[in-house]
Amino acid sequence: MQSPVVLENSQACAVVLPQHGAGLASFDLRWRGNRLPVFRPLVGELRNERDLALFLLAPFSNRISNGGFEWNGRRYPLQTNVADEPFPLHGDAWQQAWTLTEQSSTHARLQLRSRQTPPLAYDAQIDWRLDGPSLHATLAMTHCGKDPMPYGGGFHPWFLRDPDVQLESAAQGWWSGNALHLPTRWNALADDDPRSFRTLRALPPEFVNTLYTGWNGQAKIVWPRRGVALEVRADAPLNRFIFYSPGADANFFCFEPVSHDVDAHNTASPTQAGLVVLNEGDCLRLSSRFSAMAE
Repeated sequence: MQSPVVLENSQACAVVLPQHGAGLASFDLRWRGNRLPVFRPLVGELRNERDLALFLLAPFSNRISNGGFEWNGRRYPLQTNVADEPFPLHGDAWQQAWTLTEQSSTHARLQLRSRQTPPLAYDAQIDWRLDGPSLHATLAMTHCGKDPMPYGGGFHPWFLRDPDVQLESAAQGWWSGNALHLPTRWNALADDDPRSFRTLRALPPEFVNTLYTGWNGQAKIVWPRRGVALEVRADAPLNRFIFYSPGADANFFCFEPVSHDVDAHNTASPTQAGLVVLNEGDCLRLSSRFSAMAE
């Protein structure tokens, strides 16, 4: 069993769990002698990886329907990986133990050799780095199969839903979904649309599980009562985000920078839906930065 990895400086602290997908147990801002949670912290015993403060999405994000996907004329079946979900969810990296290969007080590099979701055979590396109050994440996936395959992913942080929390994140459109959380129709997003976060606004009170497209890679989350704010910056191809909120009574919500549409593998054009085709030895890199501040 690998021990938690603590990254810290005078302004922030993060705890990485190699045994649990190289995800985070916490990311806190240090301010005037206090530790202020930026991500929803892991509290108590870990029941499953969805209790984490953040987990990694690789080699795909969200759901793949129809029991798998077709690619270059061949059918590839996929097994479900979450007990209460009918489809494979969030890839497989988040549910595997990673190996710590480099560590300093502010940096950790972890690696994974994943062969459990064929045909997506890959080697992965995650670099977590603290720079002042900013947490940098760079995830790299290298395809190890002989046949070219589509890849994608992202980052899945969980946030505390205080009554006064606000979100700002501009996008061009969003996807309506069905009861199985699969996309059904794309909708252009006007500034006055109640689904728009183009300007800082409170979270909607109803259940929402939506993918937004045409994201500019910038977002801000503010918790006025706690005096904390977070700026999110993501590099291409992380040009989409998923906003998930069970409703006003929930104590959390999710804002997930991702590289492709939900169920992109089963669309008419997976690459137009954001997936990247990797030949053997090719690498897909996903990078995001989470910068906390006191307000």
